[in-house]
Amino acid sequence: MSGTVRLLERGAALSVDETRLSMKLFLGHVEALRGPSDYERGLERARDAL
Repeated sequence: MSGTVRLLERGAALSVDETRLSMKLFLGHVEALRGPSDYERGLERARDAL
């Protein structure tokens, strides 16, 4: 399964049925980007190493 299909499925799960395809893809992208950034993860690792 391609990444686009996964994003579309996740976006569809987060939206109502009448939502346009482009918005479903956008919501899937936003969901994929949620969470701590690489910078924040690096800070956590540095703190744990101390």
